[in-house]
Amino acid sequence: MEIVASTIASTDPNAMLKLVNDPSAFNILMQSVSSLSSPTCTPQSVPSYDLLLFHSITALTQVAIKHYQKIPPATIISIRDQLYSLATMPGPQSQVCRRCAAGGAAVFWKMGWNNFDPTVTQQLFQSVHMVLSSSDASSSSSSSSSSSVQALTFLTSLVGEFGGTKGTSVGLSLEFHKTARKSFESSSSNGLRSCLLIAVESLKSNANSTTDVKIQPTINLLTEILSWEFGGNFWTLERTLRSNEAAHSLSKTLIKPPQSWSPILIHDPTLLQIIFKIYSNLVENPANCSGAGASLAGSVRQLILQVCSLAGPGLFPNTNSINNNNNNNNNNNNNDNTRGSFAHNILDGLMPVLSALGTPLRSSFSADFVEAECTDLSTICERLSTNFGLANLALSPHFLSFLSITTGLAVNLFCSVAHSISSVYDGDLEMLVGNDEWKFECFDCLVGGIVGIVDALNDDHANHPQILQIVEPIYGEYLKARCEISRAEENRNARDGTDLDEVREDIAEDELNEQLVSISTIGRVNLYNSLSTLNVMFGSVTGQMHALFQSSNCSVNCTSVTPDAAALLEDARILIMAIGFLLTDENKGETPSIPEIILKINHERPDTVQGVNNLVSLMIQLGQFQASKIATTPNDPHVSPYLAHTLMWFFQRFIPSYVMPDVGLYSNVLVAGNTLFVLFCAENGSALQLIDFVATLCCHYFCYWPLERQVGKGAIELLKALTNNPSMRKLLQFSDSWSQLGMLTFFSLNLRTTSTQQELEATRNEMASAGVSITFEMLLGMKRLPYEFRGDVLSVLCTGGAGSACDGSESGSAENSSAVIKARCLHKLQSMFVELTQQLTLNNSSSTRGNKTMLEDLAMLCVNLYHGVAKSQNDEDFEYTNTNNITSNSTNIPTFVTPALPSLANLMSVFIDNLGIVEGLIKLFRDYAEHHIAFLNSLESVELYKASTSLLRLYCGGYAGSGSGRKIAGYKGEEGDEEDQQYGDVLGAIQLLKFLGTKDFLDMNNDNSGKASVDVTDVIFYGLGQIMPLMTAGLLQYPTLTSEFFILTSFTVENYPEKLGGVGFELTNGLVESMAWGMSASDVVVGRSSLRGLEEIAKEQLKNGSMGVYLSKRGDLFSSILVKLLKEVVLTGVVFDRIDAAGGALGGLIALDLVFFGRLVESVVVEYSGGDAEVAGQLRRGFEGLCGVDVLGKLVERGAVGRAARLRFKALFAEFVKMTSSYLIRK
Repeated sequence: MEIVASTIASTDPNAMLKLVNDPSAFNILMQSVSSLSSPTCTPQSVPSYDLLLFHSITALTQVAIKHYQKIPPATIISIRDQLYSLATMPGPQSQVCRRCAAGGAAVFWKMGWNNFDPTVTQQLFQSVHMVLSSSDASSSSSSSSSSSVQALTFLTSLVGEFGGTKGTSVGLSLEFHKTARKSFESSSSNGLRSCLLIAVESLKSNANSTTDVKIQPTINLLTEILSWEFGGNFWTLERTLRSNEAAHSLSKTLIKPPQSWSPILIHDPTLLQIIFKIYSNLVENPANCSGAGASLAGSVRQLILQVCSLAGPGLFPNTNSINNNNNNNNNNNNNDNTRGSFAHNILDGLMPVLSALGTPLRSSFSADFVEAECTDLSTICERLSTNFGLANLALSPHFLSFLSITTGLAVNLFCSVAHSISSVYDGDLEMLVGNDEWKFECFDCLVGGIVGIVDALNDDHANHPQILQIVEPIYGEYLKARCEISRAEENRNARDGTDLDEVREDIAEDELNEQLVSISTIGRVNLYNSLSTLNVMFGSVTGQMHALFQSSNCSVNCTSVTPDAAALLEDARILIMAIGFLLTDENKGETPSIPEIILKINHERPDTVQGVNNLVSLMIQLGQFQASKIATTPNDPHVSPYLAHTLMWFFQRFIPSYVMPDVGLYSNVLVAGNTLFVLFCAENGSALQLIDFVATLCCHYFCYWPLERQVGKGAIELLKALTNNPSMRKLLQFSDSWSQLGMLTFFSLNLRTTSTQQELEATRNEMASAGVSITFEMLLGMKRLPYEFRGDVLSVLCTGGAGSACDGSESGSAENSSAVIKARCLHKLQSMFVELTQQLTLNNSSSTRGNKTMLEDLAMLCVNLYHGVAKSQNDEDFEYTNTNNITSNSTNIPTFVTPALPSLANLMSVFIDNLGIVEGLIKLFRDYAEHHIAFLNSLESVELYKASTSLLRLYCGGYAGSGSGRKIAGYKGEEGDEEDQQYGDVLGAIQLLKFLGTKDFLDMNNDNSGKASVDVTDVIFYGLGQIMPLMTAGLLQYPTLTSEFFILTSFTVENYPEKLGGVGFELTNGLVESMAWGMSASDVVVGRSSLRGLEEIAKEQLKNGSMGVYLSKRGDLFSSILVKLLKEVVLTGVVFDRIDAAGGALGGLIALDLVFFGRLVESVVVEYSGGDAEVAGQLRRGFEGLCGVDVLGKLVERGAVGRAARLRFKALFAEFVKMTSSYLIRK
């Protein structure tokens, strides 16, 4: 004891660590604990008694764990029992020391649990039960109460140790933890269920008192038990490796105990009644809810949340999934109403608690307590609604009251925040942090629960008028409050000249979108009323916007937005978003369609369509107001590009769904007599009117706001949505605005940003001669439009003219038809490019600085325009022909682009110092290959391959080469656009090769002229040889670049392994080294792709020995990869997200050299077993299972035999990984 005391008193911070690491200190520590815990030793007789005892217990536990295998079992049992007695028996020790002893005892009980006889574990729980019983019998004794508290604390520690939530690292294998956990959970040892019974009994015995010291530890024990992850999936390698994540997330996880728990938790309503009674007793007096009382109240709420999370077929038989209760209101009949009865019992206890939230009594509680209570109860309401669903909750007579309270609470909370922001915080949203921010969280939870109930109505919403009536106020009140918040914020920003930074603005926008999605789900079930609310609000805003645009505040000389105007603009933007989310669903990547619930409601109430029509009319009015205003005062900030972008967003979602909808997407019941299908149709002219308006709007945005990139992108996406729809594409033929956009594009096509005034005047005269009524300002704006967008405009015009062959003449078709516009634009572009190539030829002999600038500008324009053409859709009915005529008038995209490819590739050599042109050329070739390569005939394919080869050679040897002086910036974590902007040229070159390789796998051309004279694989390998030196360590830090590079290399090697032997040592070595590096990468795609490539190389060597030349220069190729594969993938946690790919690669490598693998296994076993004979034996047996000659010898066989062998080996490997990981991972 003296040694321990001197160690604690030492000033050396590592003194105790040295003591723990000393095996000889074990006996000293045991003696110290025994002496300090003896009845003759008291705090009065030993200086620093509690500190000495605490450190002695801690050190003894750590030493015993560290040297567990060397300590006799009897000694371990003696330590365990001593610590348990110290924790639970009356004595002078402090609560801290006793909790420490309880935790140590729990560790030792777990470490020996697998070897215990069931009677031993029964004795443990009987002992705990006796401690609790003696405490109940002598409730006046503080020592008895303390013992019972520690007994409960011990059980909490015990459950935590087995469950993994509070586990101590004992250095034993994962297999041990899995086995111990399974044993503790099983019915044979009855460990977990015994703890549950003790906790429930303890709670029942103290139900009438909120001051009993055993209530808090009992609640803690119950919470720990219900935190158990049932099913034995906790101690898995995948879960263990996520050590930085919380072991449990009560707000996300449903709890699914076994059937044997049902009588305790479900069928006996007493437990629920007691839990709610304890909470009700606590909150009936504010004095009870401070300090320890507040902590107890929080623990009880956490327990209620867990009760609301109970689910699964064990507790509720005959239920396959929770969603069944939402999808069918009659499902409870097949379930004996068990879930419904239990939900009723919860509501029975919860309703008084919820009802008390709005009472005057709550105002006397502390603000912190009210915040915590409201947040927890909101989460509880959401979990109750989503877990039990409408079918079960509706069985309770409390259901409508529950729904009414949660609805009212959600509305009051959000309106309260709106009032605080506008009246208290003066629009400063930063003031919400630490004050009212929690109310937003509560609102989101409550609305989430209500959405779950509303979703469950499905087709039956009309038969639940009470539910609809209760939830109806949410939509309108939310919109009013949200506009109030935005008005206050924008008013403040405009007044003070402040604004959110870009990151925080994106976060705020995402939060708004999420809220609008949820609110719109509720708004749709009362669609008619929601539309009426929006019509009133948006109609008022539209009128005010019109007045604003006509006022003196909105003028040519205006440079800033008034606070009131800023608030009005934000109101309009939010209401447009609300309309968009109410009427449409996200349609990206899907066929746009009208939401089914809107069609159903309009079928039941046909006048709903008028509300939709009115809103669209108001939207058109607002767009017309804005378009007319920007035509006269484009620089006036009141006309708001942000608002324009939101308008584009709405029409991009609305038009593809509602304008000339495809009735084939819907059931006959929904289509028959539904007026929404004829709201915007071709027959009554409404569709053309809307499309014409949208084209006008886009044209104005291009011309008067050419440098507003977000508006330009929105307009391009909207036009793409129009032209990608065949029905709307046909209707565009009759749109005057579409014709105007086309003619404007045609006449401005050759205008550069550096064009002189004379060139502008010449273009204007040309338009006047042709009788085209386009203002000079629009022409000037189109000239200023970024080349990228001008290419995109040409792209949508070409797509809009697809489907009709045209030779460029005007005979037989309207002069402004889409086909004629397309033909004219393409013909003019060809002429521009021919002129460029001619001038470049002349420029080689005589060059001036001004002329070079002009040529660079023209080249940049031509490249972007050709890029736009390459991205457009091709004529659907065009028959492919081969031509070498660069001046061909054909509007077929491949026939138009292919002859120009060699000349376009040659631009790389001329403008190699201009990154914009370099990157534009690479993206042009990439997108042309992506969109059209599957349709190219053999001669067109050859031209593309040759031109691409030339392009990559010039690119890699010039701008990106080692002599270019280009420096690679370090990766800073930017995603998406940031990365693409920095190294878009490298990324584009990689993707170009990837798309070229698809020709061998997807060829939709009917050309039968024979195989192309250039093999695409030669092009890909050549391109890889050029790009490989560019992929430095710096570039491999960029996720997108790295992923694309490895996808390309692995795809190439996987599909053409036979080519590796003949492409040169440097390229082959680079490819192999790349995949060896990539197989252990954190990026799953990179890892799997690399492993699949290595598998194919090994299989190719087994079959044909084609790597022989390479092996003559590097004989350790496969052996070094095998070592790396085992140590960096197979025997680490990396393997779990790439098991199948790793198994394939390992099988091929083992089959190549089974003798070397045998030697390698022995060294690996010695290295990884750490001298543990059991682990060494498991590893050897596992590796032996992978060495079956009957399987390895058939891996490269053709047909079913080979496939069966490969599948068999991968199954063996998966079992190997599962087994070895259980012994290698230590916790």
